[in-house]
Amino acid sequence: MRNWTQVASTVLIVLTLSGSVHAQNIVYADAHGTRILLSEKNLGQFAAPAAPGKTLMAGSLAWNITYQDVSSNNNIGFDDPVNGAARRATAEAVMQYIGEALNLGVSRSVDISFKVSQMDSGDELASAGTFWNTTPSRFDNGFAFQHITTGTDPAPLKEDIYCTVDFGYPWNEDHTQDPTPSEFDLFSVLLHEMTHGIGLLSLSDGLGRGIGPTGEVSTNPGVYTKWDQLMRYGANSVCWNASTTTLLVPTSAFISDNLFFSGANATAAYGSRPPIYAPSSYIEGSSLAHFKTGVVDSVMQHAIGIGVVQREYTAVDIAALKDIGYTNAIAPVTVSINTSSGGHYVEGQAITLTATASGATGYQWYHNNQAIPSANQSAYSISSATTGDSGTYYCEVTTTTHGVVTSPTVDVVVHAPADLPAGGFTALAILILTLTAAAATLAFRPPRASAG
Repeated sequence: MRNWTQVASTVLIVLTLSGSVHAQNIVYADAHGTRILLSEKNLGQFAAPAAPGKTLMAGSLAWNITYQDVSSNNNIGFDDPVNGAARRATAEAVMQYIGEALNLGVSRSVDISFKVSQMDSGDELASAGTFWNTTPSRFDNGFAFQHITTGTDPAPLKEDIYCTVDFGYPWNEDHTQDPTPSEFDLFSVLLHEMTHGIGLLSLSDGLGRGIGPTGEVSTNPGVYTKWDQLMRYGANSVCWNASTTTLLVPTSAFISDNLFFSGANATAAYGSRPPIYAPSSYIEGSSLAHFKTGVVDSVMQHAIGIGVVQREYTAVDIAALKDIGYTNAIAPVTVSINTSSGGHYVEGQAITLTATASGATGYQWYHNNQAIPSANQSAYSISSATTGDSGTYYCEVTTTTHGVVTSPTVDVVVHAPADLPAGGFTALAILILTLTAAAATLAFRPPRASAG
């Protein structure tokens, strides 16, 4: 058995008090049942900064990003002097990926804040969530979804998504490398949690109750998500009335191991309704909000093990995003560049670089940012390399679904014979393995463009 650990989501709920003269209050709730009532005039850790730390463009989605570790100069987490930059790069690679997957087609923005990192190896690897207005008897995906899909920010004084990471765990923080068998993969975990943040989660507790009018007590009727609305029990029983959110199934349904997601796109992608994780003992933060682990191939399983990589949405994940309202969602194209010798060669050797991407219809190779004439096939070859062929290469791939996708770069080093270490080719091979530990295939995603 692999050693699995819980990945829980965080829910942040907005509470509007009755009577227009009252200030708006906010209830913070995490997946473990915590409720924190805040005043609109004293938002504390949930207040939006005067300006984001940076803006990252991901397709047509602009992520306005704040790292509270960095803004407070606390030297931990995302501000760690040694690992902070790599952690931020991985978080931004996840945002890049999600933006491309949502495939919005129109300019939109979303605000995200990474709260002060935890370092205690607590109950959760990471958590992420958004806000809801607590007016009962409805289904919606929260403020992040509203901001992304409508272009209107429903709560300008607050960020749309809050994310916390516990860096007390052993992490693989380099999204271009696989984790070791003793590490959790930061990219995979953040992709899971941020997907909760954009609305793919449940607000139901183990008795089928949603968020109540006070925000601090779960009730039925209540506030639920589109995921909840598409939840089915047994043969095809609707769990909540579509208009009133009144519970229509026995409370035992939520610990029955007999719940399914009925979205038309997800059903088509899976071949039947994909099962939802609903074990016989309700697990707060895991039950109901995920596909069934080990059964549905998905980023949105309830847990992840050490050494496990899940950095791409599966067909079911993309289909579920469509079902909850991201109607243009599509799997981003991954470009892979195959090299030999870990990118190291000796003068006179042949070099072949090969790019692959699904739906590819055209290629253009670049060397040191200059287009290579006639290098417009999937493979680019040099029959007899010289030191002048050293440098940085990348490929622009035209695809049927995503237009032009540009790979990140790969470095090629051509060594002159006079520069070989004692022992010639054999010693060079040993040196290459020692310095690069490189595999033959380097898999890349589209570039991480950013502004600010």
